[in-house]
Amino acid sequence: MKKAIKTSILLLVIACMVVSLLACGKKGTSGEGNGEGLTEDELSVLSAINPDKYKGKTVIFSFSYMGTDEEEEAKATKDVLALNRWSRTARKTFEDATGATIINRPTPAGEDYITRIVTEVTAGVGPDIVNFWPTQKPSWMLKNILIPLSDYIDFESPVYQDKIGVGTGRSVSRQVLEYYTWMGKIYGINGVQMSARVYYNKELFENAGLEDPLELWKRDQWTWDKFFEDGVALTVDKNGDGQPDQWGHITWFYEDGFMASNNVEFVTYDEMGLPRFALDEKFVRAKQAADEQVTKYKMTPPVWWDPNPQERFWNGESAMDYWGYWEMPNMVNNMGEKLGIVPFPRGPDLPPDKKNRDTAEVVAFGITSNSKDPDLAALYLEWVFFEPRDPEEEAKSSEEAYAQYGSKEMYELAMSWAESGAILVPEAYGQGFMDALNKILN
Repeated sequence: MKKAIKTSILLLVIACMVVSLLACGKKGTSGEGNGEGLTEDELSVLSAINPDKYKGKTVIFSFSYMGTDEEEEAKATKDVLALNRWSRTARKTFEDATGATIINRPTPAGEDYITRIVTEVTAGVGPDIVNFWPTQKPSWMLKNILIPLSDYIDFESPVYQDKIGVGTGRSVSRQVLEYYTWMGKIYGINGVQMSARVYYNKELFENAGLEDPLELWKRDQWTWDKFFEDGVALTVDKNGDGQPDQWGHITWFYEDGFMASNNVEFVTYDEMGLPRFALDEKFVRAKQAADEQVTKYKMTPPVWWDPNPQERFWNGESAMDYWGYWEMPNMVNNMGEKLGIVPFPRGPDLPPDKKNRDTAEVVAFGITSNSKDPDLAALYLEWVFFEPRDPEEEAKSSEEAYAQYGSKEMYELAMSWAESGAILVPEAYGQGFMDALNKILN
């Protein structure tokens, strides 16, 4: 039940919120460069465009939003798809520079987005650009739904190297590029996005005489052992009825944090696209640790999914909740100054030279095999990620993000955690695989 609920939530929330972080709260740059030695001309993908090459051509971008009219499309392109990056105003700049036309086409209400894209592309009438999820790898590559971006984008150029552009509002996720690489070709792109994190109640930690987890993390002492130790201390029977009414940790992500933080890789693929599941010692230790929350340490209730873990956290019934970045506004509204965030604690199999890894389930953008002008479609994708926004608009969105995280420093710290996000998708293989997996391990 929990897996089914979580998957449904992710399909809805990720589609609607992941991409908005591309523009939200990142700094703009000026003509002096971006702090990594690149000038505006080097960052720009429009500086050498010949309008005659693309004049009169069209790019159709189809995305998974249940919009049906012009007003809803405007809201989708503003709120869902990277704020103003995909808006009419932003499109106009690209259209003016290239002479091309960009058409945003949200999925009509009531239609399944994935089914629609596969049907249209198979029939030869699909859009040029689509968004998709880890569950589409490698099937969309093998079935020729997507074509390689790396055939049209130079991913060896300076703007695609590690750290280049990070913090400028014009950067891409290295993890996304690596995850959506198939047989040496890159098929998906997206910006650096926030990952899941442990939300914790500072007040409960302080009242229990426990050190702030963020301070432990800064000293590299935030580990599974410390997590369990604190979780036990924070599980309390306040009314003396023999049952805890305050728990150390309650979350929808019952296992995910342990998997990511212990360097688990669920799946690798052979050249035929057949999955190989990594049921190794790292996996088994993570699975066991997740179960020990309930069985050994008794810091998580046996039924963690009902009532809702978020509401229990907000009500002070739990001290920690490992959940997605998209919950941050609600967390701030409900917790105020009591709210703290920190990566999931380090697992014993995470190499010393690796940073804490948190769960990241991300949307990617790619080009379909139907595209008549894939070079133009690729150019538009590059422009979305690297063209500067209006300075006033950039400053406003940055201040809003800093305010949500409490400070500029805290926001940038969360961004640095996101750079180590782990894309783990065992659910991609269906509930049958999950049931079989649980039978083997239990």
